[in-house]
Amino acid sequence: MRPARLLALLLLAGRCLPAPALSVDVSSSGGWNQDQVSRFQLRSGDVRFVAGAWQPAPFETARLFAGLSTPWLRAGPLSPAGVIREACNPLGFQAGSDVFLERSGLVLDTSLPTRLPGVLLMPAPRALGIFYQQLPRGGDWMGGMAGFFPVPGTGAEGFLCVARPAGAGMGDDWTADVAPFVGGRVLCGAGRLVLDGGGFGMSATFGASGSETSVPGTFIHLHVTARVDPLTVFFLLGRADPSFISPSGSRPRDSSLLSAAARLEGEAGELVVRLSRSVRQPGFLPQEFLGDRMEAELRAERVLALAGDALLCVELDAGKTLQEWPDGSQEPAVQCGAAATLRIAPLSVEAGVRQSNGDGLSTSAGARVTLDRYGSLAALEGAVLHAGRSSTQSFSVIGSAKFSRRTFSLALSAGVDEVRFNAPRQDLGKRLLVLFQVGTR
Repeated sequence: MRPARLLALLLLAGRCLPAPALSVDVSSSGGWNQDQVSRFQLRSGDVRFVAGAWQPAPFETARLFAGLSTPWLRAGPLSPAGVIREACNPLGFQAGSDVFLERSGLVLDTSLPTRLPGVLLMPAPRALGIFYQQLPRGGDWMGGMAGFFPVPGTGAEGFLCVARPAGAGMGDDWTADVAPFVGGRVLCGAGRLVLDGGGFGMSATFGASGSETSVPGTFIHLHVTARVDPLTVFFLLGRADPSFISPSGSRPRDSSLLSAAARLEGEAGELVVRLSRSVRQPGFLPQEFLGDRMEAELRAERVLALAGDALLCVELDAGKTLQEWPDGSQEPAVQCGAAATLRIAPLSVEAGVRQSNGDGLSTSAGARVTLDRYGSLAALEGAVLHAGRSSTQSFSVIGSAKFSRRTFSLALSAGVDEVRFNAPRQDLGKRLLVLFQVGTR
């Protein structure tokens, strides 16, 4: 087929295919004695462009940020995902974490304007890419990533990078952490094998690093998922060498991690149980800082249908952390809480209580009234919080309104948040919250 005829057919096919919808969003949020954030976003299919300005505090210079995300290029404030995020924080995740399901790479993240800028170029989207990004505390890193998924959800991926993180130095709190990284180039890489067979899933990650100033180190994550409706069970086993150095220059605080979780879901509620045990790295810390750490968590949610359209949602949670020191002593920390929400349109009433052996008893209460008429949504909500032993009270009132039509939406929120001590009655300040958003499609 001649090139001219092929080009004509491609142009004709492009005109016949439906064009992806274009959405435009403009938002601004901030308040008195608060940071001000303004964003402008364009989105069409897989293409997204974000630009904005962030002013950390009044009378400070505003910082501009911008980002672009396409199937072939991502530039601007980026955050690691998948196996790259695992290597940046080994043994820093629990069973059931989303990190074991993420596709690896760097993703555009403007949730916090302080994200560090970088660029990811993907000649073959989801299969091959090269990246460069600045690092916290100074320095930068660059590298490449590759992935091969012959079957959706099953395949292998990995990355290799050279980083130049700034040295952590020897601060006053160095004894509460592992031996700090003194600086130099770091060669770091990791690979992950992912298997998803419907009711069974597995993710196995192996990473290694070495630097000019320390011996090489490795880490391993093995994450297993088993699903038999309505029950899902997660299991995580991890180990890390004290000599492993992440691209940002940090070392793992723990040498091993064992975590398990179970989630029972139903139409009327959810039950989650989580257990974990971690062992601190030996050798770097003074002996009094070493020890094992055990955590247990229980969370339950139940939705009850009352008379008419009324709904009652009850949430319960409890957790216990036990620090075991080398001398045999133990330091427990226990907390539990309960919350209930009653919804009788257009009114929603919430109440909660929380108890911990560190902060004492905390109580909260709130109400929300929502009106939905002719494509317009208006709401008024207020809340009161009393925080246990700190004797801190918080009071807030926020109003919001949203108007939408087929291709246009307008949202506005404003409120006042006042915080003060209970005794002595000292005013800590007031915050005025304002959010403005306009969208079109």
